[in-house]
Amino acid sequence: MLLDDSYRHAIVRRLAGSSICYVRQGAGTPLLLLHGIPLGLVTWRHNLAELAERHTVIALDLKGFGRSEKSSGDYTLEAHSRVIEAVMDEVGVARISLAGSSYGGAVAIHFATSRPERVQKLILINSAGYPCGAHSLERFLRIRLVGAVLRPSLRLTRLGKFLFASRLRKSYADARHATPELVDAYYELLRAGSGEKSFLGALRQFRESEVAKQIPAIAHETLVIWGAKDRVLPVDNAYHFHRQIKSSSLAVLPESGHLPHEEAPAEVNRLISNFLTDTGGVTVGRGTPARDAAPV
Repeated sequence: MLLDDSYRHAIVRRLAGSSICYVRQGAGTPLLLLHGIPLGLVTWRHNLAELAERHTVIALDLKGFGRSEKSSGDYTLEAHSRVIEAVMDEVGVARISLAGSSYGGAVAIHFATSRPERVQKLILINSAGYPCGAHSLERFLRIRLVGAVLRPSLRLTRLGKFLFASRLRKSYADARHATPELVDAYYELLRAGSGEKSFLGALRQFRESEVAKQIPAIAHETLVIWGAKDRVLPVDNAYHFHRQIKSSSLAVLPESGHLPHEEAPAEVNRLISNFLTDTGGVTVGRGTPARDAAPV
C-alpha cells in the first residue's frame, strides 16, 4: 500500500507544540523536503530514496497535513517555520537546504528570509509566492471549493472523492499520474482528523503578497524548478523568481505540470542533487503558460 510504504520509517515527535511526523533517510549534506497542500510527504515518494543515496533527506508532514497533528490554531508561515526549526534541532542539524513544492515553497522562502543563518541552499518547485493575475482569485475559489467538497454531507461520499480527484488531476500535465491509489492516499490523509479544517485554516492565513515582498531578500543560492504545463501557477512566475533572486538558476521541464517531482522524478532528482553538490547541469528553458485551480 502506498501509505504503508511512505510512512514505514516515519517518526512522530512533539515539536513546537504539535505532534509532527517526518521521515529521515540517507547520509550526507542535509536536505528538507516541504510539500504543497493538502498533500503530504507522500508527494516525495519518487524522490526520497534516490536523493538519500547522496544526502541526509528529511521529508516533513507540515503541521495540519499528512500524519502530523491537525489541531486548530496557527497556520501562518511563521508557525510552519517554528516547526522546521524544531525538527532541525531534534535531528541535530544547524544548517540545511530546503526544497519546497508549491505552498511548501512559500514556507521555505519565509524560513530562509527569517532565519538565513540556518539555510544552506534553496530549491523552489512551482512555488507559490506571486499573487498575480487569476491566481489570487483562484485561491479564493479554492477556499470555497474545499469548503463545499469537505462538508460533512459530502466528505464521506463518492461525490466528495470524485471532486477531489478532479482537482488533483489538474496538478499533472498527464492526468494519468492521478492514479486511483494515489487519489485514495491523498484523500485519506486529507479526511483524517480535522484535515479539511487545517487546510482551510492554512489557506485563509496565507498572505501571498507578504511572500512576494520577501523574494528579493533571498540571499541564498537558489534553484527554481518549474513544470511548463502548470495549470495552477503559470510558468511565467518561474521567470519572476529567477529575475528577483540574485543568485538563482532556473530549470523549466517542458512536459511537466504543477508537481514535476512526481511527473519527472529522475530529472528533478538529478537537478537537485547536482545543485546541492555544485556539479551544475541546470538549463534554462521556456514552456507555455496555463492556469487552473488545484491543490497548492
